Amino acid sequence: AAAVPPAPISACKVATHRGGWTLSCLTTAKDGSRVRLFKHGHLVDSGRVRDGGFRVHSRGPVSDHVVEVGKGTRLDL
Repeated sequence: AAAVPPAPISACKVATHRGGWTLSCLTTAKDGSRVRLFKHGHLVDSGRVRDGGFRVHSRGPVSDHVVEVGKGTRLDL
């Protein structure tokens, strides 16, 4: 069986708002794929891919976070 390559994450934008921020990205992962946002190794938000994109929310420095889409695709922010 051939290994499935990780789905790329692209076109990420961070929108700040009172009390935190929202990260919006595009991905080639299948709709319904799980998206998880970690801060220092702890899960802080999760969601699903919908229409080729996803959004997650958190607070604190963006650089402390990591996004994981499906299995194996990680993006250090």
